[in-house]
Amino acid sequence: MKNYSFEYMRHVPQELIDDFMNAIPDPDTWHITRRETYAGGQYLKHSRSIMFRVDDLDNQDMNNINDTKYMEMYPQIKPLMKEVSDVHGKDRFGRVTAAYLPAGKTVYPHKDMFPYLRAITRYIIALTTNPKSYFWCDGVRYHQEQGSMYLFNNQQVHGAKNLGSTGRLHLIVDLF
Repeated sequence: MKNYSFEYMRHVPQELIDDFMNAIPDPDTWHITRRETYAGGQYLKHSRSIMFRVDDLDNQDMNNINDTKYMEMYPQIKPLMKEVSDVHGKDRFGRVTAAYLPAGKTVYPHKDMFPYLRAITRYIIALTTNPKSYFWCDGVRYHQEQGSMYLFNNQQVHGAKNLGSTGRLHLIVDLF
């Protein structure tokens, strides 16, 4: 059982974020859209993402996590990953995802339930944000400051809402 909900870890050097942001395409142009649904048909996520490392959820094999073509296309991700592994103390990476939540969109409250998602420790780096973008974890609302790294318990009910006029981009890094 994870004994934390959401914790600030440290600030990430802005030059690492700038290098990454200057390398990737504008998130408003991303065609990779995730629309996962509840049984009742309500959209869980209205986000766009680039997966740098992925797992095979169907196989449930936590050793079958591989880099995608985006890892090679955007090597500027690696220093950001190192920032997270330095805090975590290990460098056995799971999924690594850049997740973009456009203005006015929501990630509805949910818990991550797959066995893989119960086995990892999840960190988030707020790459870009706005004052009206919020994250909820275990019933508490947070504003993630740009450039800050957070540890959060994905087994708690969590979600996000972007009430601002600009999108927000977070790097989600899972470690074993």
